[in-house]
Formats: sequence, C-alpha cells, structure tokens
Amino acid sequence: MGGPSAEGAYEEAYKLAYGGDTKSAQAILEELVSKEPKNKQAKELLARTFSWSGQYDKARPNFNVLLSQEKDNPSLWIAAVKNEIYAGKKYP
Repeated sequence: MGGPSAEGAYEEAYKLAYGGDTKSAQAILEELVSKEPKNKQAKELLARTFSWSGQYDKARPNFNVLLSQEKDNPSLWIAAVKNEIYAGKKYP
C-alpha cells in the first residue's frame, strides 16, 4: 500500500509549516526530497521552514541550489534574502 502520495505529503507538510509546526513539516519534506530529489516545490518549502525556524545555515545551501535553477523566481529570491537578513541579526 505505501504512504501518502507525494502531492499528499507536500500538502500535509505545507499545512504543518504554515500552521507553525516547522519541525514536523521538515521531517515530511526531508523524506519527500530524499525520494524525489527533483521536487523543487518540496525543496523550496523545506528551505523556507529551515529559515523560519532559525536554521539559517541549513536554509542557505537549499536556497542557493534552487536559485541556480530558478533565477527568475522573485518570491524565492525574497525568501533567500530574508534568510540572510535574519541570519545576520543578533537578538538579545
């Protein structure tokens, strides 16, 4: 039988991520990307969840790979730039 479809897994991860449960979303997305390494949608959401959870160094290489493939994706550029801004901030 197997688990949920790739699309179903992505949708579940999306709901979790935007609901604030980035850790659970990351687990689903990491498994999805390992099974489907060319799934750019899953890779982008994974990079975003790393950034949202303060894992800027994990987000950076993911954004870099995606940007090398999608140079004309403005929302991806914005997310990558925000990742760098947040990475540089020092909070008390």
